[in-house]
Amino acid sequence: MLTERERQIMGLVSEGLSNKEIGRRLNVTDGTIKVHLHHIFQKLDISNRTSLAALAVSQQDLIDESDVDRVLANGKR
Repeated sequence: MLTERERQIMGLVSEGLSNKEIGRRLNVTDGTIKVHLHHIFQKLDISNRTSLAALAVSQQDLIDESDVDRVLANGKR
């Protein structure tokens, strides 16, 4: 649903970075970050970066848990 860049920005928002800080890290303007955030908010039907950060953290927790489950299912420790 989200592009790779949008997922990247979502992760950086969840780290608490401002638009300007994200822009510097990705070498784009903070205006470009605003546009990406607008698209992300529309796609995910949310209205603010706090909700976005909470969603990013919960998604990361799910990914981490699935990695553990996959490793255990393969008999690796």
